[in-house]
Amino acid sequence: MFYGNLELKEVNVKGIEYIGDGAFINCVKLDTIDLTTVYEIGIEAFKSCAGLVNVSLDNCVKLNKSAFWVCNNLQSIYMPKIEFIDSAAIAETAV
Repeated sequence: MFYGNLELKEVNVKGIEYIGDGAFINCVKLDTIDLTTVYEIGIEAFKSCAGLVNVSLDNCVKLNKSAFWVCNNLQSIYMPKIEFIDSAAIAETAV
């Protein structure tokens, strides 16, 4: 999708229900994304997105393997409806 886009800072995915595997890997400047309608996040979808600090997953029920892996600046994830978090989904973050 946006894999490796080094300039991407903001994305509006309102209405999207699934973020695919590797969709935003290495989008290091990505700091704003609305994920309120997303119900599932794929494997390594946001891997190495260093710009992410706070993420709100209002409707997300499934967070797949390494979804936010190596998002070093990620400090909080709001997931009120989460049912499944796979291994290393938030590894190497500040969460």
